[in-house]
Amino acid sequence: MPADALRPGPSGSPQRRPQGRPHARPNASRIPGSGTPPSGNTLLKPGQIPGLTGLRGLAALGVFLVHYNQIVRLDPFFGPFDLAYLLANGGYGVALFLVLSGFLLSLPYWQARQGGPPPPRTGAYLLKRMLRILPAYLAVLSVLILGSRHWLIPGAWADILLHLLFLFNLTEFSIFSLNPAFWTLALEMQLYLLVPPCGLLLLRVSQRLGVTLLVSFAILGYLGQLSLVQLVDTIIPWPLNPQLLWLRPGGAVLSHSVLAHLPHFMIGILAAPCYLKLQKRKGVHPGLISRSCDRYFWTASCLLALLLATPGLEPILTIPQGRYGLPLVPLLLAGVLITLPCSRYAAAIFEWKPLKLFGLLSYGFYLWHQPSLHYSDRLLSSFELDCLDQPGIFAVLSLSLALGAAGLSYLLVERPLLRCWKKRLQRRA
Repeated sequence: MPADALRPGPSGSPQRRPQGRPHARPNASRIPGSGTPPSGNTLLKPGQIPGLTGLRGLAALGVFLVHYNQIVRLDPFFGPFDLAYLLANGGYGVALFLVLSGFLLSLPYWQARQGGPPPPRTGAYLLKRMLRILPAYLAVLSVLILGSRHWLIPGAWADILLHLLFLFNLTEFSIFSLNPAFWTLALEMQLYLLVPPCGLLLLRVSQRLGVTLLVSFAILGYLGQLSLVQLVDTIIPWPLNPQLLWLRPGGAVLSHSVLAHLPHFMIGILAAPCYLKLQKRKGVHPGLISRSCDRYFWTASCLLALLLATPGLEPILTIPQGRYGLPLVPLLLAGVLITLPCSRYAAAIFEWKPLKLFGLLSYGFYLWHQPSLHYSDRLLSSFELDCLDQPGIFAVLSLSLALGAAGLSYLLVERPLLRCWKKRLQRRA
């Protein structure tokens, strides 16, 4: 019996304390909108960080609106704000994806550095990335190849092979061939390979040196992009087939390269320790930190909206050959990622169930949104309707098709594989 099981009663005689189960403290990670993740001894998972799943859904919706408006060409003005310009800049959702990926994938290494659980082994990390990306991607790729009979096009087999190897963003003839939105998947897969070496490096050097090296990588990536653009000054054919185009000056391969987007990914990695530090401070001053994070989040969000909706403003603040408003926009996005989970009201909004559900479906939605747009356009044409004259019907139809395909992808492909992965981890534990 514990020593404090007997306590003095009112008359001085011992009084037995009830021996029921002790009251369990609520798990903050399970309280919607609490903004508090598990303790530092628990490995953080994306679903346990409030707001980020909903934010991912918002980024996917932004990319959808870019390709939607490329077809319907809406261009209303509201004073100095241009809706067409804002919709065109919805592609900045890609920048958010890049910063978010660097942030989430590096968190286990930063946690391990601060005394948390060990990070995943490199083999397990790569296997999980492949299970997350490959099956749903291969399903869409197969539909596109079979539906368009792509193998009959000259040079198609090289194109298909490059898509299977996630190298199609390295040639002009294949970067936008099957699905223009796919180029980000090749980019992300290539950036994923950088996480284990960067993470292991962080575990072996001081935090200050690690941060310095990551900043240096970002700067070197930008300088490498500048050099690459200046180096390619003539059209270069594909070595295995001179009829196919490999590189050209000012081409998509140069502007959409890994080097061009490496700074965004590194900014995401650098944001992760800031988030962990802010979470520790929130444990000491919860009210103060929540209010400060809410203020920063909404201020940064308004600045981003102003930059992306005002023609001529964002290019002034972008460095030469910088992608997606580098450096200001990626830094603002990183601040949003850091402060959103620690806020009160912003986190509650992004934990709204419909938005969070959209975030869960965001990967499948991203894969299927452009085929859905093109199919909806053809479907309306078969009823002698023009999407330019019926932008509302076109939006509802294409959005519904993309969400339906994303839901099937999640239920039949993504979720079963993730469950198998969790069971495998549990058996190993």
